[in-house]
Amino acid sequence: MKKIPHRKELLVFLAVVAFTWLSFARDLSHWNHGNVWSRIGLTFAVASAGAILLSAENPHGAEHLRDIMAGSILVVSSKEVIQAALFYGAIGVFHWVFRRPLLEVSFDREGAERRGLRVRWWDFLFYLSFAVVITSSVRIAGVLLVFILLIAPAVCGAMFATGVRARLLVGWGCGILATIGGLILSYGMDWPPAPAISCIFAAILIGSGVVFSVRRSPRPALALARFAGGAVALCAIGFGLTAFLRAGRAPHELAEQEALAAEQAAAEPAPEHSHGNPEHGLGGSRQDLLSALADEHDNVRASAAEQLGKLGDPAVLPPLTKALQDPSDAVKEKAAEALGSLGRADSVPALEAALAQPGQDEWVQLRQAVALVRCGGQKGMAALIGLAKDADAQLVRSQALQQALAFAGQEPPAATEGAAQQALQQLQTWWAANGAQARWDVATARFTGAPSR
Repeated sequence: MKKIPHRKELLVFLAVVAFTWLSFARDLSHWNHGNVWSRIGLTFAVASAGAILLSAENPHGAEHLRDIMAGSILVVSSKEVIQAALFYGAIGVFHWVFRRPLLEVSFDREGAERRGLRVRWWDFLFYLSFAVVITSSVRIAGVLLVFILLIAPAVCGAMFATGVRARLLVGWGCGILATIGGLILSYGMDWPPAPAISCIFAAILIGSGVVFSVRRSPRPALALARFAGGAVALCAIGFGLTAFLRAGRAPHELAEQEALAAEQAAAEPAPEHSHGNPEHGLGGSRQDLLSALADEHDNVRASAAEQLGKLGDPAVLPPLTKALQDPSDAVKEKAAEALGSLGRADSVPALEAALAQPGQDEWVQLRQAVALVRCGGQKGMAALIGLAKDADAQLVRSQALQQALAFAGQEPPAATEGAAQQALQQLQTWWAANGAQARWDVATARFTGAPSR
């Protein structure tokens, strides 16, 4: 996700904590009427709609929205882990020390008021800690997984246990099982981890509901038979719909593959990943462009970086390398492209340092890796192969593979998934054997170290 300067990040965090607390706490007087849960659902729906509208105005809006919903738990930095551990540890100590009044308010609100407890004060503290946990977790795990882990373990615990300790143990067990199973599924199927964990938890909830209903039924065998019959019917319907959709989609997929193969044969450029237009003009001189590189608008700075690269003047290397640390992903991309077009070996250390930064957008990593290769950096080739293998976005994987194959002097694969995988494996084998002694040839724009294919 896009990095925010530390002061702004703290202000945003505190604002979100305050808003989250208000969202949960403002309707506590209606707790027994059930309104709070309907309002939570409505708030989530409206906030999601607002996030979609805001993302439409951002060149990287789709990536940011995906990060908000699905998180990025596989690329969390050590700083974020330590930060979360401190937050959760402090809140865990708070809940343990004050467990008695919190449990009284939760399970016997009216009785707690009669016994003289300041219920609203304890509500304030509980929901404040609740807001801190949610706000901290959403930045790492995403909205989907946070709310699944917030609700599903409690539901499982309530179905199979009555005491608080027993419910905690059941909930923790289900959470650990779902998390490990989801990560294994994510690794095996190359899926985003947060949705995979959420789906595993959904399966656990369904299974728990079946077991709970069968156990409470006066005729368990009949209840189990009904569930089995319903599952068989749903599976049959699912397979039937899948077969029907595949049959109707096959001709279109074949036509698309043929069209894509024709485009690649004609050596057309890959689809362009672009940003918005600059908010105002830049000027024509080098000094004007250097001034625009410090403009308050992201797209103006990005366009200035692009134009500086076109000057072909080595004197612009220092401001362009500094722009690799810009808060805007658009500026980082254009600065990397500009350094790549200049192709100076002096840029290699700065590009390697920028590429090594954790938590960057995949498009930024792609541009930095390509630029690093054009400047003669071998680590750029390794990064391209890594993106071709592990990037979340299919278009990033495709472009990374095409660039890496071109830099290795190899032909692009046919327009099929199997051909792309085979080409990637061959490229990995080639680079493992030749990467150590490979040298960048500026004239041919490829690495030498093995004959071209």
